[in-house]
Amino acid sequence: MATIGTKAQLLLCADPNPGLAARLTSFLEERLDSLPDGQRAGRVLVRLLDDPMRGHVSDGRPVYEAVVEIGPLADPDLLAGCLQDAAADLYGAVDVDRSAVIAGTTETIKPGTGDLQLSFVMSRRPDLTTAEFHRYWLEEHARHARTDGMLGYHQFHGDPVLSDALAERAGFARSDVDGVAECYLESVIGFSADPPTERGDRENFADAATEIGVILRTVCAYPSS
Repeated sequence: MATIGTKAQLLLCADPNPGLAARLTSFLEERLDSLPDGQRAGRVLVRLLDDPMRGHVSDGRPVYEAVVEIGPLADPDLLAGCLQDAAADLYGAVDVDRSAVIAGTTETIKPGTGDLQLSFVMSRRPDLTTAEFHRYWLEEHARHARTDGMLGYHQFHGDPVLSDALAERAGFARSDVDGVAECYLESVIGFSADPPTERGDRENFADAATEIGVILRTVCAYPSS
C-alpha cells in the first residue's frame, strides 16, 4: 500500500445537464490558478447518464452527480485558500445544501487509474469510532477486497477535522462522509441496475443507511498527462 498526499473532494448534488461539466471545469481551473506552480492538481468527474446504479437509491439520501477534486497536494494548508467561498461560486449550478466536502489522504490498494470510476461513498457504522472505521477498512477489508476486473482500487480516507474546517471555508454544511472507495473500471458491463441483496464485508464497518455508489467519468484532469 502507498499513501498519496492530501486532497479534497466536493461531492456535488445537481440536476444532470449538458452544461454541468463545462461549469465545473471552469470552476476548477480558476481554483487551481491560486496554487503555486507544481501544486496544481485536480479533476472533475461527472456521473454517467446511463449509470446502472441510478436505481440503487430511492430513500432521499444525497445523490452525487459530480465530483470536483483538488489535490493531492504536498502542503494541505493550501486547500483552505483554494476552497474559500466555493459554495457561493457554485450556487445555482449545484445543490449546495445537499452537497458535501471530504478531505484526507488516499491509500493505494491496487495501483492503477482510468477515466471511468466507481465512487462508493461511506460513513462509519454508528457503533464504531472514526479510528476503528479507518483501521478496519484499510487493514482488514483491503486484504480480501475483490479487485478482479478493476484497473485500480484506492481508498480515500477522510480526516473529519480537516473536512469540517474546509467545509466551513467553502460554505458547505458539515458532512458525515468518512471515506470514498475509488474503483477504476474498464467499463460498466456487468453492473446490475438492481440493488445488491448482500453487503458483504461492508457490514463490518460501513453504515448501510448512508452508503451510495455512483459511476463517474473524468472530464478533465490537471496536470494533463
